[in-house]
Amino acid sequence: YQSESSRLAATEAEAASLQAQLKQTEADYKRMQSLDKYVTGQEVEYARTAYQQAQERHRKAMSETAAVRGSLSSAGGSRRQVNVIGQEEIAERAKAVVSQVAQEEVGVHVQRTSPTVAGIYVRGLTGNKVNVFVDGVRYSTSAARGGINTFLDLIDPASLEAVEILRGPSSAQYGSDALGGSVQFLSKNPVYVDGGPAVRGSWSTFGDSADASIGSSVTTSYATRRFGFIGGVTGRRVNTLRTGDGVDSHSAFTRYFRLSSRLFQGERRPDTAFTQYGGMGKLNWSPAQGSQFTAHYSRSQQDG
Repeated sequence: YQSESSRLAATEAEAASLQAQLKQTEADYKRMQSLDKYVTGQEVEYARTAYQQAQERHRKAMSETAAVRGSLSSAGGSRRQVNVIGQEEIAERAKAVVSQVAQEEVGVHVQRTSPTVAGIYVRGLTGNKVNVFVDGVRYSTSAARGGINTFLDLIDPASLEAVEILRGPSSAQYGSDALGGSVQFLSKNPVYVDGGPAVRGSWSTFGDSADASIGSSVTTSYATRRFGFIGGVTGRRVNTLRTGDGVDSHSAFTRYFRLSSRLFQGERRPDTAFTQYGGMGKLNWSPAQGSQFTAHYSRSQQDG
């Protein structure tokens, strides 16, 4: 058994070590850039890759430290618990809709009243008691219904970099509808580069046997020292859901007459299929140190 204080100390020590490695790889990369006349392009590219990998390791270590610490300090000095969900967990959990990212999280529960409508419960509260922000911009309002959030699953999980769920009263910071907590969705950002322009891209595909779903997403980015752009498109088809052993426990035939639902509707639940598609684009411009302008557009649609 390892106490929380010991885990915190270990993760903080690892983050400090990775920060030192990050500074060293950054210095090596800049030195290679200054010696571009005397070194090969392959050596410069190797230093750049090492620097980027060090950045990613340090970012993950900081996220893990925040998760172990499990609290944030507001301006008033209050302490709140926070769940940090990284990009890898998002890709593993959100196969159909974005609300699935909250599954397996401590103090958080997901309710889905239909394939496309869901709500995230924080300490037993949801709807107009747990607000939602996307990149710091309010996504829900205090006029939301008391249960599920009708438009929550329109957020595309393929466009997200992280999700933070604050557990506990946060009304002083996020408004009166944050009595139970607040859910913060953070979209992907382009990464500035010190050298010449950098173009990156990624492609992913995913599927699930339970609902015979399949989907794919494509993301590309372009960055310089002061400018960055990232954009992507995604689409998925989720078909009818097959429940455990092919029996729908919510069927009236099963609940009231103890008859297998397979006799009347087959192994798959009707009216559970839908198609979702959309895209996003984000542009960052930093005219000077410490200042940045951001333009962000996203669109998502569900049919079915």
